[in-house]
Amino acid sequence: MLARFVVFVLLAAAAAAAIECETSKLCNNSEECGKDGYCLGAFVGKCNCNACMTFWTCQNDAACGGLRGACDLKTNRCKCWEALESLGYPFLRASTELCNSKQCFGQESNCFGLPCNVGRCVCKAKN
Repeated sequence: MLARFVVFVLLAAAAAAAIECETSKLCNNSEECGKDGYCLGAFVGKCNCNACMTFWTCQNDAACGGLRGACDLKTNRCKCWEALESLGYPFLRASTELCNSKQCFGQESNCFGLPCNVGRCVCKAKN
């Protein structure tokens, strides 16, 4: 996994040099904004636990922000904290080690189905 991440970072850095910055483009990190931009936002590239809304009506986990095992099919309600606990993240651990703190990489999320927080590209002014 670490080797895959290193290759990803190296490829992203090489590609960033060739990318033109596009203002307000969604981004997971500054490399996606090119050499003349940076990715601005709160907790960019971190697991977004706020995507799961406890007691939200659901038919499957997609309605619970994608969190694996969050949709209780007996009650058709999202049980976000119970799902996180079953995945090894009780409340305190989830709050400090997963939610808005664990690094994730866009579509290849390692957040148990939750999305990554994204930002927006901000480009340097051209002279």
